[in-house]
Amino acid sequence: GPLDQKLEDGRTMVDVYIDRKHGRDKVTYPHPKLELLLGDTYGVIVYQEQVMQISQVLAGYSLGRADLLRRAMGKKKAEVMAKERAGFMEGCAAGLIDPTVAGGIFDLMEKFAAYGFNKSHSAAYGLLTVQTAWLKAHYPVEFMAALISSEASDTDKVVLHISEARQSGIEVLPPDVNESAAAFRAIPLSAHPGPVAPTPAGPCPGQSESKRERVNTKGKIRFGLGAVKGVGDSAVEAILKARQEGGPFQGLYDFATRVDARRINKKVVEALVKCGAFDFEQAPRWRLFYGIESAFAAGSAAQADRLSGQKSLFGALSAAVEVKPRYPMPGDMVGEATVEEWPERVRLSFEKEALGFYLTGHPLAGAEKEARRYASCNCAQVGTKRQDDKVTVVGVVASLREKQNKEKGTRFGFFTLEDLTGTAEVICWGSRPAQGSRPAQKGWTDWEELVKRDEPIIVHGQIRMNTRDEENPRAEITATEIELLSTVRSQKTTEVALRIDAALLAPEKARELKTLLGRHAGKCAVTIRAIIPSESETTVRLPLRVKPADELLESARRLGFEVELR
Repeated sequence: GPLDQKLEDGRTMVDVYIDRKHGRDKVTYPHPKLELLLGDTYGVIVYQEQVMQISQVLAGYSLGRADLLRRAMGKKKAEVMAKERAGFMEGCAAGLIDPTVAGGIFDLMEKFAAYGFNKSHSAAYGLLTVQTAWLKAHYPVEFMAALISSEASDTDKVVLHISEARQSGIEVLPPDVNESAAAFRAIPLSAHPGPVAPTPAGPCPGQSESKRERVNTKGKIRFGLGAVKGVGDSAVEAILKARQEGGPFQGLYDFATRVDARRINKKVVEALVKCGAFDFEQAPRWRLFYGIESAFAAGSAAQADRLSGQKSLFGALSAAVEVKPRYPMPGDMVGEATVEEWPERVRLSFEKEALGFYLTGHPLAGAEKEARRYASCNCAQVGTKRQDDKVTVVGVVASLREKQNKEKGTRFGFFTLEDLTGTAEVICWGSRPAQGSRPAQKGWTDWEELVKRDEPIIVHGQIRMNTRDEENPRAEITATEIELLSTVRSQKTTEVALRIDAALLAPEKARELKTLLGRHAGKCAVTIRAIIPSESETTVRLPLRVKPADELLESARRLGFEVELR
């Protein structure tokens, strides 16, 4: 804003305003005639009306011409400003005002007018600022819930606000068909007696894992059903109505029986399962997902019976007797025979599909050391780089846009790369074939398939300063090479080192680890380091070799091992 402009002594105009208001600085005016105009604001130009009054009093402008001057200053057109300066100086000279003083006042007005507001606008914003600051300080959970709800249609802003909420100690819970409202709902700390809970494992940009564990929550926010992608207002109304009339849902089958089947379809329920809205049933998401069809077949039949006035055999029995859900069991589905849950990468991918971002975790969580091994900087540090700096960054694609160059007939892409520290913008220009002495150049068509696989990638590139906003140039990465993290890991890893507290290494866990390692035969050595805190540690090299696949690393971490790749 205008009061943030740096002055010669290093202070901003807001510093001057505050110091003068509290008597720490003497109130002065560039010219005696300005005391009447700037007296209420301690000699500092604050409102657009003051710019107009100054040009009227000092240079003899009419209010109409003064308004034209204000508009010209706001547009920052050099040729127009040069003309206006000449007119202002001429008017001041006619009023016998020193040219040096007049020039300084014009410079001050020009600096202010590019950012200033009119008095009524400033007053309204000032009042709202005080009110919202008070609400944020005294009712932080309710304030952040309302703020996120107001931006629910803008995924980028929702991500930003959720990150801010978590950093300030507010836990954001995933959607739940039994607890969520249509909008984001505040659950103040007073509603949860007992010890405060830590923040969830989801990403808090700029925070380390250890710091996240130390943050105590001020309360909780439950994700709104209306913000789940593909779940429209009609479906949300039907869910809330059924819950209000019959109480909490017992599970997916109960849900399918009670919610109006005319207002909710299979796609809606798939999205709810993918984002965790049925996790309260304590069944793996993959089993719930593959049980949707049978659940809705049973639910539709039950609803049809009710509408026709019939009673099923089970309807005549006690309300305590229920039909047991017919979910698939391990072994019923191809590829799901040995898993308790979808792999972390798949689960998070589905969560992002349903919500637009990662909420309960992040594909790079637990792999910070590995990311640092291959990267020269993280996403947050990209903003500190300079034009033409070379960088390598590890992350996942948060959003993607593609465009066509009609003249050259090439396609190019833009995407936002995200890691645990923040985001960075990446540009992928079209590929170029070799021509004469000029070598071929890789581009979007070479990397498109990798970028769209929803897996962690390594981006090599060069910094390009985006100057569309002249006052706030932004560092972006022009890609020169893109690789899958899993591919580079397989090529460069020679050892998978596992570390665990010796007290946790029970025989059963050792057998599970042996089975896990046996499923991923490869070329990398495996070592296990068992630690007895403050006493000793033992390192054992196992007589087998493995491939450092995502599923192996995720499962090992789930068993309680710290994983390091060497």
